[in-house]
Amino acid sequence: AALEDYDLAVRVEPDLAPAHGRRCEVLAYLDRLAEALEACNRAIFIRVNDADYYFLRASIYMSLGDSEKAEQDIADAMRLEPIDHATLIRRGTLLQGLEKWDEALADFDGAIELAPDAIAGYFARANYFDAAKQYSRAVDGYRTVIELEPDHSGSHNNSCYVLAKLGRTDEALSHCEKAIELRPTDPAYLDSRAYMRLRSGNYVQAIEDYDAAISVFPEFSYALYGRGVAKIRIGNEVGGRADIEAAKEVDSDIAQSMEDIDIRI
Repeated sequence: AALEDYDLAVRVEPDLAPAHGRRCEVLAYLDRLAEALEACNRAIFIRVNDADYYFLRASIYMSLGDSEKAEQDIADAMRLEPIDHATLIRRGTLLQGLEKWDEALADFDGAIELAPDAIAGYFARANYFDAAKQYSRAVDGYRTVIELEPDHSGSHNNSCYVLAKLGRTDEALSHCEKAIELRPTDPAYLDSRAYMRLRSGNYVQAIEDYDAAISVFPEFSYALYGRGVAKIRIGNEVGGRADIEAAKEVDSDIAQSMEDIDIRI
């Protein structure tokens, strides 16, 4: 429905840059990357000095595997924007996606230095440590965010996930419960608790959480695959294999992604 609204907007007003930008975001979410790139190009053509669209197009180029063009768009965006807390976080997040780890960390550190009381920099840096598989530092980073904002649901959820990776399931559960208390129908949070329960051998409870996550987001490949593994481990081979095949239809690389977080059939 959202895409149809933006399609209509650009037909009625072809030079409405924000509508092209939103089309780009929605199409990217739908993995229609060629169309997303075309929408971003149009937004930039209309508003050539708007850094937001360069940052957005950089993310599309990254998804397309064109790191050279992504880096050029990042550079153009930074040339148009002042160096501040927000732009450093945006650049750092994109550089992290390009696996330019040292440069990304420098940006997150710089963002925190510019705005030491702002949560976003600490949260971005904690996410960086998680992505870089520096899990103990990620836990410390999320703890810092929670000290600043005790009801920061994202940090509770991510703490749950990272602590589960470290095998610290009791600590993980407390953060999972808090995240779900704050956002009870968020499928990502339900998936995190399911992952923790799967890792700790509580397969029936894991399936219950995966069921809840999938009821909200039926094409959630991580939850489908995780539920499949849990079903197999309680003896439901047919149901488990069906879930795993459904996950692969959504994301052909899901088996490797799950193996990366120590979930195997």
